[in-house]
Amino acid sequence: MKFVSLAFASVVSAHLLAAQGDPTSQEKFPSAQRDRNSPPRTQAEASASLRASGRGTLSSRDIKFLKDALRMGRRQVALSQDVAQRGRNPQVQVLAESIAKDHEATDDTLKAIAKKNGLDLTSEKEEQAPPDLSQTPVERLDDVYLEATAADAKEEIAEFDLASIGADNIELEELARRFAPTLRMHRERAQTLKK
Repeated sequence: MKFVSLAFASVVSAHLLAAQGDPTSQEKFPSAQRDRNSPPRTQAEASASLRASGRGTLSSRDIKFLKDALRMGRRQVALSQDVAQRGRNPQVQVLAESIAKDHEATDDTLKAIAKKNGLDLTSEKEEQAPPDLSQTPVERLDDVYLEATAADAKEEIAEFDLASIGADNIELEELARRFAPTLRMHRERAQTLKK
């Protein structure tokens, strides 16, 4: 009876090792190999699965979206930080702080996705400098900001909506899907305060 229990324990151990990725056990016990259709159990398996499917890499369309989204995000952060400090309307200042915070967090995530996929964005130069609102009279600063934010959000929403259904990289697609409603909220709030 002990012999049967030991043999059974040995087979179970081999199957467990094989399921955890021990290649020697998989060679000895092929039935212990994981089913290719079963979901990944670890982050490494998930990443490997995404790369194998092509959903964990960046296509040229993904790279364009990343660069455009970061460009638009930098612009919104610069504008919003300026208005958060110099704006006259406290509601506009709160909106500007919120927009800057949301874009900074999203930009950090975009950069992390780019880095994870081997795209170095550190050499990217600012194609278009954010508008300089320092010459805008303080009396008009809030209105100019709200107009620019509503217009920028319209462009951003279009980009993020497109990426939410058409990105080749699953992480970009999910990020775009999560951030698009925030952009809509920014636009609606800016339009409401502009009235």
